[in-house]
Order: sequence, then C-alpha cells, then structure tokens
Amino acid sequence: MSCTIVFDAGVGVVKATYIGNEEFDSLSSSVDATIKELLDNNCSRLLCDLSQSTIRMSVFEIVRIEKIINDAFRAHNILPMKIKRAMVRKINKANLDNYHFFETSSVNNLHRVKVFSQSDEALDWLLK
Repeated sequence: MSCTIVFDAGVGVVKATYIGNEEFDSLSSSVDATIKELLDNNCSRLLCDLSQSTIRMSVFEIVRIEKIINDAFRAHNILPMKIKRAMVRKINKANLDNYHFFETSSVNNLHRVKVFSQSDEALDWLLK
C-alpha cells in the first residue's frame, strides 16, 4: 500500500490518499505522519481517501486503530474532538456494517469522524 499525505492550502485540508491493499500495520504506521502534517499546517481537517484501496481489518483491529489514533493525538497534546476527519471509502453491502461500526465507535470516543462514498460530499462536510 502507498500513502500520500499533503496539505491542500486552497481548502485548508490535509489529504491522505491510500492506494493498494490496506492492512492494520500499514494504516497504523501512517498515523504519526498524518498528525505531523496537521500540526505543521495548523490544520484541524483531515480527508482520508481510501477509495482506491482494499481494506482488510477485523472488528478488533478497527477498535485498535482508533485507539492508536487516539493515543497519537494525545501524545501530541491534541484533543481528538478538535480534528474533523472524513473518510472516503468504497461502500458496499458487504462492508457497510464495518464502516458503521467504525464511525459509531469513533464518535463514542469523542472523535469527529464520518465515512462517505464520495470525495465531494466528504469535503463539503469538512468545510461546514
């Protein structure tokens, strides 16, 4: 899997784009780089585009990745609720429950995160 993380100054959003097969280890390793980009640009909005990737994570790993993100935010003195995250995924009937679980689990842990199937919808939500 490859990951590109850039700050789009035009809209004031950090964009992380993932391409290829995505597994727990590859996702967790990109967390620090993403937080660094947010901090370097004094940005509180993140668009994670996972629409060109294939996810392979169990429900347990979904919970673990959210804890890793939470711990990384706290290590950088960032309250998770201060960062607004939109995720763009290929959503189909087979994976809908996992995305719903991820979104619910994240919100229950005081994260502002929402899963979308279209980039423009995700960006609109981030900019509100």
